[in-house]
Amino acid sequence: MVENAGAIAGIVSAVLDVGKCYVLFNHKSNLRNLETEVGKLKLARGKVKGMVELLETKRKRLKRLLNVVSDVDSIVPEAETLINGRANVRCFNLGARYKLRRKASRKVEDISQLLKQQEAFGDRVSRPIIHEDTRLILNKDYLAFQSRSSTLEDVLKALKEAEVDIIGVHGMGGIGKTTLVKEVVRQAKADKRFDKVIFVEVTDTPNIEKIREEIADNLDLELDDKKTETGKANKLFARLKEVKTILIILDNIWDELDLEKLGIPVGENHKGCKLLLTARDRNVLDRMGSKSFSIDVLKEDEAWNLFRKMTGEVVDMRELQSLPNDVCKECGGLPIAIVTVARALKSKRQLSQWRKALQELRSPSPTEFKGVLKEAYSKIALSYNYLQGEEHKKVFLLCSIMTYDASISNLFKFVMGLNILEGNNLKIEEARDRLDALLHELKESCLLLDCSSSERFSMHDVVRDIAITISYKDHHVLTERNDVEDEWKNVDILKKCTTISLARSDIISKHWAEGLECPELEFFYMKYSSFKFPERFFSGMAKLKVLSLNFLPSPIILPIGLQTLCLDSSEIEEVAIIGELKKLKILSLRYCYNIKQLPGEISQLIQLRFLDLSNCANLHVITADVISSLVLLEELYMRGCPVLWAVGGPNVERNNASLEELLHLSCLTALEIDIEDEKILPKGFFSKKLERYSISVGDACHCDIEFIENKRSRRIKMKLNSSICLEELQGIKNVESLCLDKLQNIKNGLQELDNDGFSQLKYLHVKGCDKLTIPLSLPLFPLPILPQLKDLKWKIARM
Repeated sequence: MVENAGAIAGIVSAVLDVGKCYVLFNHKSNLRNLETEVGKLKLARGKVKGMVELLETKRKRLKRLLNVVSDVDSIVPEAETLINGRANVRCFNLGARYKLRRKASRKVEDISQLLKQQEAFGDRVSRPIIHEDTRLILNKDYLAFQSRSSTLEDVLKALKEAEVDIIGVHGMGGIGKTTLVKEVVRQAKADKRFDKVIFVEVTDTPNIEKIREEIADNLDLELDDKKTETGKANKLFARLKEVKTILIILDNIWDELDLEKLGIPVGENHKGCKLLLTARDRNVLDRMGSKSFSIDVLKEDEAWNLFRKMTGEVVDMRELQSLPNDVCKECGGLPIAIVTVARALKSKRQLSQWRKALQELRSPSPTEFKGVLKEAYSKIALSYNYLQGEEHKKVFLLCSIMTYDASISNLFKFVMGLNILEGNNLKIEEARDRLDALLHELKESCLLLDCSSSERFSMHDVVRDIAITISYKDHHVLTERNDVEDEWKNVDILKKCTTISLARSDIISKHWAEGLECPELEFFYMKYSSFKFPERFFSGMAKLKVLSLNFLPSPIILPIGLQTLCLDSSEIEEVAIIGELKKLKILSLRYCYNIKQLPGEISQLIQLRFLDLSNCANLHVITADVISSLVLLEELYMRGCPVLWAVGGPNVERNNASLEELLHLSCLTALEIDIEDEKILPKGFFSKKLERYSISVGDACHCDIEFIENKRSRRIKMKLNSSICLEELQGIKNVESLCLDKLQNIKNGLQELDNDGFSQLKYLHVKGCDKLTIPLSLPLFPLPILPQLKDLKWKIARM
């Protein structure tokens, strides 16, 4: 039986108080009591139904609870009939009044009995367990504002209308569209109105393939990469039609979406499929044929309730007088403005701080936004002004010019190249911790949002707009949002420009195909580029520190002051030119499939601290002594690189690098590598002290045992066809996740393998190691020899 009865005790006691204090004075008071109790009983009915859902497997109690629900469903209309009938009883009709009073009295008694039955169940039923997709089940940001309730009810009603296929919610940025839609979803899920609910966030530059894949992932459907776009759409279309009733939410659309191209069946194609959209522009929703509803700003009392919730007890300080209320009023009822300003002032207890905030709200600095957006967005910028230190501000502004659902790993590379983090002697591991702390604080300030993965981040569109405006005004940052004619053709503006961030190369190829004269430029980012950069394109960017492109032609002259170079997923083949960048600290060549060799010129990068060659699937040759020359290298990522490592050792002449070179990197703290031939492992390879690593030995890179995703973890996979020196394996001191497949020459069980070396091991997966045994003692965890072990999977090979 489910325990923790106290979870609903508060609800039950509040309802039960009703049945304990009835005194029947006259028919009017009886009916008023009855009317009040019916309202409370309706609420109780919902709670009882929730209990029924929780106790589906408890058949005996379920039957009794269903009887309670049935009794409630029958008694409520009867009681409401009595309440509605009082208007038809004339005051001088004593007989009718008497009958009505008697019936009301009996109904009150019946209700009291039902409430007592609920109390009996409440002592044994805890709150429902929260299952998957909590963002659609729990909507902690939603407050039941009166100004929102009518819109909420309209949307819920539209979802029930058979002739309505597409419903839309529109309003200005930050008004609360997403929050309201999530509440719609929560209620729809609670009512089990749909067999499946899917929530997809869209951006101002929608990626049809990404939207389609996210919907498919929610349906456990794999879209074959080899299929055409039409083939993928048809496959998703067919799968969606198999779901009898489904609700798909596309949040924050900026332009009309082609549903056929996406593979979403609506209307006559699938009457059970409903589409719920949010947008800032109603015209977008109208073009998609939606039944639309609007959201306006909060009323004054609602805004104050939200402001109080976000600031906490500080608003009750007598010294602040009316300042909190005045600040709240200046937010104009825009939820995101209220939240961000309130969070910024939450810990501010000085009168001067609140006065300064109020002054800034009433007399904001001019921006390029117009009308109501100008007023609302300038208020949100206050939270930026309250950020502590230049680190926070620079990281925040840098986040704003990155793509939606951006990678923290990429952000880190840019931060390092721009020298944003204070302290010249920070190690990379320390810098990562510093950046993680900064991002956490920005999220606490409501300037950044959590994302689908802990390794990514996002930003609200309104906040991004504000940040980009600040960047342009204060730091001369140019993006695609700048007016082409006024900004990109203005030579004086370009000479002051410090940052350029573009999704595509259209602007550059149209106006500055021969090169840009940007003497102050430090950051150049272009995500997608088909533009053929001329050889001297970057010659007018002497101060350039960070360059991120997906294409780098050869020959080309790069600024010698570059500190971060990211050419991920580019078509680059020859990388010898990179050796000229003597100040380079960060080099990322992920997914560069055309790179076949890392030449000797790379050994000149003696300042390099971070090298990412992950998934360079054709990288077979690394010139000897290149790796050992990178004496300051702290992090090396080589997963998915089929390097032909040479057999090392003294007095051995070779052209290829050997694994022994890694042992000479005294600063190395992070390593990811696949080693298919365990015979070339140098002695002492696993004794090197690393803070983070992911190492596969033998065929373990194809091992079907997967570890928990954690970028900071220490993981080793071993699938060996021959024996490995036991002493080498025992040298692993801090491994957290260990996978052993067909490990040989282990005779005395796990004790022999351990030798006090696995004190931090949390996840152990063993496959096909017939001679490796585990002591069968209870309790299973923790084992005496593996005190931190949390998860154990043991699979013996079949003969």
